[in-house]
Amino acid sequence: SNPAFKFDYASDQAFNNEGEYKVGIGFEQQFPITRRLSLLKEIADIEIELAASEIRNRERYLRREVETSALVIAQATEQIELREAQNVLLQRLAKFVESRIQTGEASTLEVNQIKLELFSVHEEIHELENDRLEETGHLRHLLGLEPDTPLQIDYTYNQPTTLQELPAVTDTSLREHPEIKQKRLLAQIAGSQSTLAMANRWEDITLGFFFTNNRGVDEPIGRKTDNFLGLTLRLPMPIHNNNQGRITERRLQQRQFELELEALALEKRSKARTLKDKLANLFKQIDEYDSEVTQLVDQNLRDMNVAYESGLISLTDLFRTQEQRLEIEIFQLTLLHDYEQALVDWRATTDQPIQ
Repeated sequence: SNPAFKFDYASDQAFNNEGEYKVGIGFEQQFPITRRLSLLKEIADIEIELAASEIRNRERYLRREVETSALVIAQATEQIELREAQNVLLQRLAKFVESRIQTGEASTLEVNQIKLELFSVHEEIHELENDRLEETGHLRHLLGLEPDTPLQIDYTYNQPTTLQELPAVTDTSLREHPEIKQKRLLAQIAGSQSTLAMANRWEDITLGFFFTNNRGVDEPIGRKTDNFLGLTLRLPMPIHNNNQGRITERRLQQRQFELELEALALEKRSKARTLKDKLANLFKQIDEYDSEVTQLVDQNLRDMNVAYESGLISLTDLFRTQEQRLEIEIFQLTLLHDYEQALVDWRATTDQPIQ
């Protein structure tokens, strides 16, 4: 701490008024007798590292939010394209059925049913467009862009050919995870604060020096002046307050952070394993859907085209098969989105890159 300047003055003017007075000046400086200052510096250094780790952790969350938002926009765009294709198909089907009403091959009930389907698809397109607009605005905000800044997401969902290989997640690999590192640093700070609380049982000692000029009256000599130069020492004793409450508090807080650190590491490993299993299930579902359902529908559509050209089925049946193919693509797109989102969540959970 900074040194203190002392000034003392006293006189007998209000009493005997014999001209006696006392003037003193001096300096005092406090010195720690424990390693309190080095502990404070150590805590400050850890707090700087903690602040950097907090920034990294916020960047991790921000990266996940940006990637998730981009995936939502990309999915909405592809969903709109599929539903627009479905809309065109239903319009063609409605015109075909209307042309068959006069010949008695169709009824207005069928036409109305198709128009209701058209209305439902239109509503789905509008809802998807609104969701895309809202998510685009959210992404601009995340990226720090002005509201009028053009933003186009260039991303296409592709069928994964192999299951994504993920690195192992262990306590060692998670050691530099920003959220886990925060807990570890908080535990270190609490440990240092516990030691600091013990050191604070002894307050700083005070050393000083002073000069005093005394002028007094001494009979029968009369007035005389005495000068003194001296030292002062003040040593507080930890008798009534030994800081035991704060010491116990900091030790318990350190133990709390250590237990939270263990729980957080276990949570990260468990969530990473859950996401890994989810990815495996989604990949299996996507692969089975593509090899069984999608190929079956494609083969059925080819057969229906041949049957229609041979006059074995009506154009209505062919349209319905084509519409079924679009519904399959819509569901497949949802699976692909869930797969990509699981990868994003895994990276955010483990804070590890995927090769």
